[in-house]
Amino acid sequence: MNKTKQTSLFFGVTGILVILYSFLIKSYFENLDLGKRFNAGEFRESDLYIWIGIIWLFLGLVYYLFYQIDKIQLSDKLSKKHFWFTLFFIIELIAVPIQNRYYPTDLYRGTILMNILDIYLAISFILFLVGLYSFLMNLIKSTYSYFLIKKGWK
Repeated sequence: MNKTKQTSLFFGVTGILVILYSFLIKSYFENLDLGKRFNAGEFRESDLYIWIGIIWLFLGLVYYLFYQIDKIQLSDKLSKKHFWFTLFFIIELIAVPIQNRYYPTDLYRGTILMNILDIYLAISFILFLVGLYSFLMNLIKSTYSYFLIKKGWK
């Protein structure tokens, strides 16, 4: 199986799992209203996970469409980096409701575990930004190679 096709499958499956997880949050966990925190309308935590899942499904579709178009070739290495680097930050975001239920930040602030989670959050956010960078560079490189090299503009 081609790695780009495999990456599109990873994004699609992960997006579906995140959407299913949002329904689990809506049913069994405290579904916080994030709109109060940011002075916006009603925006629940499960809505955030639905949006994350939709974005990941969309990215899987983008990778699949690029796989189907033979003229535009994405780098398999950058596609894998994009998936794995962004996955760690998404896992941290998804773990927040479970963490708040079983290990609330208000009670356990300053403990070793919370310090480790803070370090993990910082590192995963940096990796998330590197993953976005690799996605953009992958699109730019593939577009460059399509228009300049294969179309004969060079």
